[in-house]
Amino acid sequence: MRFAFALTVLMAVVFAANAIAQIPYNTSPDWLSLESTDYGTGCDFNDINNDGYLDLGVSNGNDMALAPNYIYISQNGILPHAASWISLDEQYSGHCEFGDVNADGFPEFMVCNYISSGWGPGSIQFYPNNNGVIATSPSWITANPLYSFRSSYGDADGDGDLDLAVATGEAYNNYDRYNQIYYNVGGNLQTTPGWQSADLDASYDVQFVDIENDGDLDVAFLTSGGRVKIYYNTNGVIATTPGWQTAANDNGNSFDFADLNGDGYVDMGVAFNSQLGGSGRFKIYYSANGVLHTTADWQSSTAGYGSEAVFSDVDNDGDFDMICGRWWGQVDIYINNAGVFSTSPSWSSSPSYNSVVENIIFGDVNNSGENITFKAFPGDGQRKLFYLGDRHLQSVESVVADGQTLPLSAYCYHLKNGWVSLATAPTQRVAIYYRNSNHKDLAVSNWDNATFIFTNASIDPTMVISMLPYNPPLSVPAGGSFSYTGILTSKFNQPQTPDVWLMLDVPGYGIYGPLMQFNNVPLGANQTISVPGIVQHVPGYAPLGVYEYIAYCGDYPSNPVNSYSFEFTVTAPLEKGGSDWAITPWFENEASAVPVETAMSNNYPNPFNAQTTITYALPNDSDVKLEIYNVLGQKVTTLVDAHQTAGYQSITWDANSYASGIYFYKLDIGDNVFTKRMTLLK
Repeated sequence: MRFAFALTVLMAVVFAANAIAQIPYNTSPDWLSLESTDYGTGCDFNDINNDGYLDLGVSNGNDMALAPNYIYISQNGILPHAASWISLDEQYSGHCEFGDVNADGFPEFMVCNYISSGWGPGSIQFYPNNNGVIATSPSWITANPLYSFRSSYGDADGDGDLDLAVATGEAYNNYDRYNQIYYNVGGNLQTTPGWQSADLDASYDVQFVDIENDGDLDVAFLTSGGRVKIYYNTNGVIATTPGWQTAANDNGNSFDFADLNGDGYVDMGVAFNSQLGGSGRFKIYYSANGVLHTTADWQSSTAGYGSEAVFSDVDNDGDFDMICGRWWGQVDIYINNAGVFSTSPSWSSSPSYNSVVENIIFGDVNNSGENITFKAFPGDGQRKLFYLGDRHLQSVESVVADGQTLPLSAYCYHLKNGWVSLATAPTQRVAIYYRNSNHKDLAVSNWDNATFIFTNASIDPTMVISMLPYNPPLSVPAGGSFSYTGILTSKFNQPQTPDVWLMLDVPGYGIYGPLMQFNNVPLGANQTISVPGIVQHVPGYAPLGVYEYIAYCGDYPSNPVNSYSFEFTVTAPLEKGGSDWAITPWFENEASAVPVETAMSNNYPNPFNAQTTITYALPNDSDVKLEIYNVLGQKVTTLVDAHQTAGYQSITWDANSYASGIYFYKLDIGDNVFTKRMTLLK
């Protein structure tokens, strides 16, 4: 067994240098909407048409003017400056949020109408999504008028679908109201509340969050002129009186929750606003084993009209930083250093572009750093809620519980807050596959002028690597083996020839390897190479414990461009087993001779549920279009429409959002047209 001490030291030096925190934003925004006079208030990212790119929704009006709402629909990773979608109705809208209420794979667009004309109560409504097309008129509206600046989705009763919590009241005129939850029944939100608080207040933010880490989503409300309140959830039943409150009254405008110090419990950050009195500070309340401190542990050195507080890992160091905004102020970023924050921001937007910040949301608009990843959890037959440890996700791709891929109707999720809630608790294991990015852009809704985006200015990775193990979490006897799919994706519009290598972090020893090294992998422009069924053998002498399995791509050994890892646990050894860290090939087939003729293989598996891979051969660089049709001859999606380099190409179709039945896939390559049939069985 050869231990690569020199390589270990070299790679440690490289990654220590790369670990220096960087805030990847210019101080002035790089993208602005053409619409600039509608008092933008809410904003949210989601992929409304399942084309693989995030779209941006903006709600407008606030308490200033009747205004329409907007959606900026991405064109292959480029957001148009002019709104692509405009609602027919005009309201005094507060915040907005996307959510897939009816579990058809296409998110609806929910908007809070804060007030109505004459300062009367408004309503909550959502615009339905019909197979990727948002209707311009709402299809759902609360039955009774109400004041609400913000609402948020969550699974209040633990049945695997999205319910809606509504923060109610209006502080400027002392209109205190009961906060509410509207339950989802069979994919439809009820128009009257199924829960309301026993106490009255004027709340301006709300969030579902598992404060105690007991597997239930509690609901938190942020009041103006009062206290932050948390109503605990016990087995799907939410108490009507708060079980926790801050010690002091203050005027809150926005809050967020994340585990800031890695203790397994979420902490709370709040933006307090001094317009109606109060501290006007940004504050953090840490948790002590699932109970938040009632007085703040940290506060900003400055005060004012605090309007937004949100957590995201902007410097990609593995912990969540605090991003804040003020009315007529700047965007500030407070960097998290192992759970400790400076009282002064580490980064602020330019004072020359002060704005009335209303909402801040993160997403990788052009997918430049997007990668598919997963988290796996053991099942106990009771827990149905799973936090992924990442926030501001690009998408949730699939959920596999006890070996079965779940239909969309069996779970719900929240991209910003990074949780997934199942209708039925797994008894053995659950694996959640999702897309995340380390290259997120920062979007701001602006009451004063245009909506704007600070584009992530760090160097775009030219490629990303990923590994998706089968049946995680992995527990492997010494002498056994495990399998996974290896994925290498180009993020560059020119061919590349990267190296790929595997390393191992051995318990009690450290870095060992490379287990596998493959040089000059032919990777075409914007190509994805997916290699299923890779088998990694674990020798009988392997020490027991938890291992980290690490893949790198780039220039071996000292210039990795990207890496990916997952853990596996080696248990008691087999009586007979392998004698080395042998592995089946990754990319040897990719480096074989270029095919001599154009061809398309049968998809595999077929029939399938709910993913299948289509492979084809290109003897020359070619323009390629691969489309899926239903039995009526209607095109349901386009998988490829690009110029690709010669070689063997493959692409996976995720049909989770499609009905069972017969489909046809049609491949156009120059003068060659191929059509084959496949069957989706759910």
